[in-house]
Amino acid sequence: MTTLTESDLKQFLDQINQNIVGFRQEIKQDMADFRKEVNQKFEKVDKQFEKQDERLRKIEIEIATVKGEITGIRGEITGVKGEMTGIRGEITALGKRVDDLNNRADDLNNRFNIMTVGFLSIVGVLVTGILGIIGKVTFFPNP
Repeated sequence: MTTLTESDLKQFLDQINQNIVGFRQEIKQDMADFRKEVNQKFEKVDKQFEKQDERLRKIEIEIATVKGEITGIRGEITGVKGEMTGIRGEITALGKRVDDLNNRADDLNNRFNIMTVGFLSIVGVLVTGILGIIGKVTFFPNP
C-alpha cells in the first residue's frame, strides 16, 4: 500500500486544476464556435427573410398596379356606358327625325298625288274637248 503525501495531493490537485482549466478553454472555444455557427445561421435566415420581404414588397407593388389598372378600366367602362347612353339618345333623336322625314315624304306624296290627279283631270277634260271637236268636225262636217 502506498501512502499519499502532501506533494502527491498537490500534484493531483494541480493536475485536476489544469484539466479543469483545459476543459474550460475547450468549453469556451466550443461555445465560441457554437455562437459563431448560430450567428451565421441567423444571418442566413435573416437574409432569406429579407429576400421574402423584398418579394412581398414587389407583390404588393404589383397588386397596387393591378388595382390602379382595374380602377382605370372601371373608369373607362363608366365612360363607355355614358357614351352608350348618349348614343342611345342620339339614336332616339334620329328615329324621331326619320319619322318626321317619313311624315314629310308622305305629305309630299299626298300633294303630288293630288296635283297629278288634278293635272290629269284637266288634261282629260281638254283631251275630251279636243276629241269632241275633232269628232264633230270629222263626222259632222258643215255643209
